[in-house]
Amino acid sequence: MIINATLNGQLVSIVDILIDQVSGFVDVVYVTSGGYLKIHRTNATTLATGSVITSDTVDVIDGANDGDVPTWDVANNRYEPNATLSAKLAAIGQNYLKNTNPTVNDDASAGYEVWDKWMDQVGGEVYICLDNTAGDAVWEQVTLDAADLASLFNAKIGGSTGSTDNALLRADGTEGKTLQSSGVVIDDNNDVTGVRNLAATGYVSTGIRRVEKAKTGALAILDIIGTILTNYGQTAENIQTLPDTADVVTALGTGVEVGFVVRVETEGAGAFGLKPGADDKHYFDGGGGVVALDNGAEVVFEVPNIGDTLVVTMIRTGESSFDWLTACVRGAAI
Repeated sequence: MIINATLNGQLVSIVDILIDQVSGFVDVVYVTSGGYLKIHRTNATTLATGSVITSDTVDVIDGANDGDVPTWDVANNRYEPNATLSAKLAAIGQNYLKNTNPTVNDDASAGYEVWDKWMDQVGGEVYICLDNTAGDAVWEQVTLDAADLASLFNAKIGGSTGSTDNALLRADGTEGKTLQSSGVVIDDNNDVTGVRNLAATGYVSTGIRRVEKAKTGALAILDIIGTILTNYGQTAENIQTLPDTADVVTALGTGVEVGFVVRVETEGAGAFGLKPGADDKHYFDGGGGVVALDNGAEVVFEVPNIGDTLVVTMIRTGESSFDWLTACVRGAAI
């Protein structure tokens, strides 16, 4: 295909004309509102300066023989779209900005192409054309607001059918799309009520967790909640510092009992024991009754033997104060 000498370099706004002098076809090139370069072919019978390009069976935009071909403007030395072509080009140029949503009739016959965008200024939505079949166009909305997201959530998951405060939610319905309140409640103190039976599948460990501390250090709150604390692997004096009772209350609340067992599993490697922080009093029961020790005072096995055991609990000693009580149940602690 070559460009006719008369038209060489001529550009009519968004229209350019290319002529195949052998076949007689005319290709009209224009830019869509999406910035795409498109070509429509027409079978021209005449093409001369000052004449009208006529169509044999196909014309520029939509293949309908309705005269939407450009004419030669002698005065300005260029091709101009006539009224029919201008109207069609204008329609194509506006398919990005509308005042309503698209319909099935905004299709190929109206100049819309697949992947064209449609922006509804009034509804505030954007659509993309997925299918431009005449009379059956498909435009997909690609913008979502809060209402759209809520609708999507309800369609895919479903809304809650119950409103029990703090209740755990469970699926309702055979497809599991709707949520409902259960009878299990977690209150504001994180206490769980309403559990009637727990059925385990497979082996479930109910053993007491071991915490091994072979070297002097500070115990974490998780180290002292229903555990057995051992000195397994100790090689030198080993004194463990208890968490501050104020920190324990902050983490667990005042309604939780805190206690653990201290057991010797390595002997002959120096003293092994524990002490509270400087702000907490230590009470000790060595078998002859409870004695109040100084704040931060140690209770130790000076010569630990296998099986020596202490039981440690946090006790309430005032309206808002807690301290530590250590009882020696086996061995000789001081």
